[in-house]
Amino acid sequence: MSFLKVLWYSNWNFSNTYIFEGKIKNSFEANIITKGVVEFSAKDKVFRLCPGDMVVCPPNTYHCTRVVSEEGADFTAIHFNINSTDFENNFFGCFRLSYHSAMLSKVLIEEITEQGGVVTDIANNVFEALFLRCIRESDDTALVSKNSSATIYRDAINFMNENMGVILSVPEIAHNCGICETTLKNAFKHHTGKSVKKFYSELKTEKAIELLCEGINAKEVAATLGFSTLSYFSQFFKRETGCTIRDFLKQNEIS
Repeated sequence: MSFLKVLWYSNWNFSNTYIFEGKIKNSFEANIITKGVVEFSAKDKVFRLCPGDMVVCPPNTYHCTRVVSEEGADFTAIHFNINSTDFENNFFGCFRLSYHSAMLSKVLIEEITEQGGVVTDIANNVFEALFLRCIRESDDTALVSKNSSATIYRDAINFMNENMGVILSVPEIAHNCGICETTLKNAFKHHTGKSVKKFYSELKTEKAIELLCEGINAKEVAATLGFSTLSYFSQFFKRETGCTIRDFLKQNEIS
C-alpha cells in the first residue's frame, strides 16, 4: 500500500527576476526544476536550484521562489500528503537528482502532463519511488547559497526563531545581525519579495499554527509567542490568516 498520495500538480514558467510567494497549505509541496536557475527560500535556508534539483517543503510553511537566470525558469510543483509515521510533518529537504532519479522525474512530469490535470496511480507510484530515492541519496549541503545576502537572511531568521517568545522590532533584528536596517530590508526583499515586518508576522503565524495543531490552547500559544494578551493574539491571528482561532480549530478538527 502506498504511503504517499499526490493531491494535485501544476507546471510553472516564469521570466527572469520573477518572485513567486508560496502560501500556507496543509500539504507537502515538491518543486522539480526543469529549466533555468531559481533561489528557493524557506525556514532559515536559501537554496540555489538548477535543472535536475528538487526541493520538498512541509505543510504550513511559507516559502518563496525567485528566478535568477536570464532565460527564466520552468518547474513542476507537486502537492502531496504522507501517511506514515516515518516522516514528520516538518520534513524539509533539497535534493540534487542522480541519473536514475532524474529519469524518474522525467517519467513523472510526462505522465502528469499527458493526463491533463488528472493524478493517476502511475504518477503517484513514480513520485513515491522518486521521493524515496532522493532521501536515500540526499546531500543538500552543495545546494545552499553562500552569498552574503543569503547569510544575512539566515542569520536574521535564526535570531527570530531563537527569540520567538518576544515581539522583535526591525531595528533590533538588524542590530543583532550587525547590519543597518536598509541592508536587512534589501536581503529580505531579494529572497522573499516581502518586507521584514511582513515575513516576521508570517513566521509568528506559522509557529502559532504549529502550536495550535499540537493541541496547545490559545492562551498558552499567545504567551509562548510574546503576545501581551489573548485578545491581541486573536486579532493578529485573524488578520494574518483571515479566520478566527475558533474557526481554525474547527476547520482542522482540533479540540
